[in-house]
Amino acid sequence: MFLRKLLTFKRHLLPMQFVREPIERRLLDMSETKITRVDVQTTTQCNLACPWCPHEFTDDIQQMSIGLFKSIVRQLGDISYAGNFYPFMMAEPFCDERLPELIRIASEGMPLASISIATNGLLMTKDLYDDVMQHGNVKMLVDDYSHNQIVFARIQRWGVLPRTNITNRKNGPPSLINIAGHLDTRFRLPLRQGCMLPFHQLAIRWDGKLVRCCMDWNGEGVYGDLLKDGIANIRDRMTQLKQNLRKHRRTGMCARCDAVGVV
Repeated sequence: MFLRKLLTFKRHLLPMQFVREPIERRLLDMSETKITRVDVQTTTQCNLACPWCPHEFTDDIQQMSIGLFKSIVRQLGDISYAGNFYPFMMAEPFCDERLPELIRIASEGMPLASISIATNGLLMTKDLYDDVMQHGNVKMLVDDYSHNQIVFARIQRWGVLPRTNITNRKNGPPSLINIAGHLDTRFRLPLRQGCMLPFHQLAIRWDGKLVRCCMDWNGEGVYGDLLKDGIANIRDRMTQLKQNLRKHRRTGMCARCDAVGVV
């Protein structure tokens, strides 16, 4: 047990040792308006309760409206968005029965974007897989958390799958983070350095609220409402947060977070 904890500690510590200088260089060079990743919480539901995820402690289930999702896609399409688009956040995407339709809307509305679906694979059938992967700009990332790799075995029978990656996660994620203080990783160290996430990520909750990043589980750092304002106007309100992070000042939920924000 002690050895396992020690290995977890080392695995958690290494990123902070080796990415500090690259982060600082990127913070200095980062454009205030450059967006390379958009996370959209289409549902809050998950079919698992993993100990390294706050979903273990909540049963609140909400869904983003189709109208709001279309509005987000339209705004990103209008600026020819060509970054990564994740139609999920803090949830299992296949818990949303509308996923094939959402992927179609996103693919047609943002033809230059790369759409990624990260799933535990338990709810993904071959028909659902084929339905979402028929669009050429979609990638499937499967994390198999089962101890006997039942997901991998099932998907392997489907044959050669392009743009699909399956990873064995039976021992959990490769590194442990406390998700802005919502979890206790035991070996959390205070970080006196910046974080990249607010500089290049848009994190949009199911109700249209733009929050600091994908670690903002409860919507503590809300900067605006996409039901009322456009993405560009809301993002300008994050200037003070970015200035603080440039100076290694973590405030609010960031002060409790041990993520370094390299994505």
